[in-house]
Amino acid sequence: MGTIDSKKLNAALAKAKNIGLVEEACTIAGCDLVLRSLRAEDYTGVLQDCDGLPEEEYIHRYQKGHLARAIVEVNGVDLRDSRFVTVDEVDPTTKVVRPVTLELHQYLMKHMLDTWGKEVVDIAFRKLGDVLEVAERQAKTGVSFMTPDETDEQKYRRLLLEARAVEKELPASLLDKILEEHGLMRHSTAEEIKRAMIRTDQLAREQEAREQKAEEQEAQPPAAPATPEPAASADVATPEASVAPASATATTRPSRLIDPHATLQNAIASRKALEVPVVKSEQNDSKPTRSAAIAALEGVGDATPDLSTAVSQQSGDASEVIEIKSAPVDLQAAHAIVDNPPIAGINPRFRPQQKV
Repeated sequence: MGTIDSKKLNAALAKAKNIGLVEEACTIAGCDLVLRSLRAEDYTGVLQDCDGLPEEEYIHRYQKGHLARAIVEVNGVDLRDSRFVTVDEVDPTTKVVRPVTLELHQYLMKHMLDTWGKEVVDIAFRKLGDVLEVAERQAKTGVSFMTPDETDEQKYRRLLLEARAVEKELPASLLDKILEEHGLMRHSTAEEIKRAMIRTDQLAREQEAREQKAEEQEAQPPAAPATPEPAASADVATPEASVAPASATATTRPSRLIDPHATLQNAIASRKALEVPVVKSEQNDSKPTRSAAIAALEGVGDATPDLSTAVSQQSGDASEVIEIKSAPVDLQAAHAIVDNPPIAGINPRFRPQQKV
């Protein structure tokens, strides 16, 4: 095997020394520090120092062990090339002062870090995390990997475990608020989920019933106003009522509103029908007709049959269709009636006209 002189390698190894070591300055509680990323042997030393410690003391010793090996400068004093520190200590047995040699991280932990408060140690350890993150990014620069160093599943599991660890330190109200902002919720039992689903289904049915009721109310037409029935004559029907055909009286009144114009036209047509010649029944020529009875009641013409006979004949011939022709009017008698002074009172033979 060949041998190479170290002098030839010094130039090549000069660039390979201290690769991956990153330093960053910071000021914590008025103390100027320079922190450097750790070597592999430093991590091993921290685990050896924490071995066998109880859980309460393990966390504090773990943080101080990393900081004691990461500090390379304190308030301008360079500690990069120093590994040991000589101190004078008093022997507890002989009470004699003698020099003692300590490793640098032991000296910093005993004479500096043990005097710091827990909050200061936490801040310094958090800043060391930033230094390690920068060192990792610089080490990855310019390096391409065939496979990712961390898959999505691994990253999700790691972040989930970290979130669960921090979850214990947060109050329940704040935790629920944060999860609600992101559309999440904490673990729920099957009974809680069942109650929520039943309540949601009930609200959906109530909303659907309200919408259906509103649609039915909009589709229902407005109710037509009730039309008063015409008052029936207690004594004798008027000529207009007797002229109307029987089939019209048998039909059912429509529910729609009555047109006043159509009612007026029907009234005019009824009055014109009074001028139609009287058609007498051939079967009952010997009996006085219904038109004669009505004329007797009104005092028109010469026929003056008995009132009871006329009424009885009128009720007996209910199925007969009567067409009345107006009697001739005596003009002289009419002028005599008009010229006379008016007579006070109500005409006993007056009958109000029925509305069609």
